[in-house]
Amino acid sequence: MGLLPRLHLDIGWAEIASIFAPLVSSRAELHARAADPWPAHAVPALSVRTAFDAVLTSLALPQGSVVAMSAITIQNMADVVRAHGLKPAPVDIGLASLAPEASAVDRVLASTGAAAYVHAHLYGARADLHDVAAVCRARGAVLIEDCAQGYTGAPPRTVSQADVSLYSFGPIKAQTCLSGAVAIFRDEARAQNAGAILAAHPPMPEHWFRVRAMKYAALKLLSAPTLYGLAVAAMRARGLDPDKAIGGAARGFSGADLMAALRRAPPRSLLRLMARRTSERGDASWRTRCGAILDDALGAAFERPGRAAPIQAYWLYPVLVEDAAAASAAMRAAGFDATRGATSLRAITEGDAGAPTPNAAALIEHVLYLPIGPAISAQTLERMANALRQNARPWARPPEKIAA
Repeated sequence: MGLLPRLHLDIGWAEIASIFAPLVSSRAELHARAADPWPAHAVPALSVRTAFDAVLTSLALPQGSVVAMSAITIQNMADVVRAHGLKPAPVDIGLASLAPEASAVDRVLASTGAAAYVHAHLYGARADLHDVAAVCRARGAVLIEDCAQGYTGAPPRTVSQADVSLYSFGPIKAQTCLSGAVAIFRDEARAQNAGAILAAHPPMPEHWFRVRAMKYAALKLLSAPTLYGLAVAAMRARGLDPDKAIGGAARGFSGADLMAALRRAPPRSLLRLMARRTSERGDASWRTRCGAILDDALGAAFERPGRAAPIQAYWLYPVLVEDAAAASAAMRAAGFDATRGATSLRAITEGDAGAPTPNAAALIEHVLYLPIGPAISAQTLERMANALRQNARPWARPPEKIAA
């Protein structure tokens, strides 16, 4: 039986083939072309984590300083903070908005003396950071926004309220380049400082990016439901966990020496692809179509984190269920690869400065991601919604877990 895959690689065969074309432009020229479609003070990088590391290096915060972070983020982002000898301080989020209240950010900044606040936009739900930016300015904290999950396939026309905005072109992102990132700075001097740090990194070899392209070309071939179902069945037959295997294939960095791995510059072929793809507006209409159909089909039966966010890009479609592991297994049996592990998001909870984060912990425990893609029909999405109703119980929010 076919299995509707969880991942959609938003890249065409022509773009993958272009990675293998001869390189004629210099690194400096390609670097400038990759930055050109973005607002002023844009700096390309190998990954968002690479750019974030450069920003923290340029800030030169004293050891032991606190960096406040929205309580759900990519695990490696908190790892980078700790690698600089700094302490992450989580700020809990509201489940409806996927963002903290500005007053909550203010309390953590005031109680910890944090020198920066890092906000991760989740699942394509973009928060309005106007009030948070005002709090950060008043407290003298640098506002950094992680827009990796909020990119819709076209560079913004203006600089946001944040001091630094980080965009990713990783494998499962909109308008993917299979790797790469760009950092947008409000301040030119800060951009130059971080840019100088990034420019000193040795470039990744072209061979690395071409091998990477072949790996994702194979994953793209396997994305047909019949082939994907056979691949997942083969993994199970070999005793492998499909969640771990597929999730691991989509991650950019792993292993013990994270900092050495991310302190590299993009190869020229990646810069060329970034310039090509970001100069063209991607089509994200299928995401809003799928999201709107599922919203209508599920109604209020299941809580969807981020439903109240002002911008809905539907990078992922999350729902909260009582038993996420059982629901995932049942949905796969019904032909839909709903998963708990579509991303490496984690909740920052104990062991760091900051306040308790019950909402973040509840989301990570109860979230289930429903598969969406450009070729999925309305009828298939409605069948998936019905399968969810039949195979999963909505999460019963305890009284003490109230969204901010």
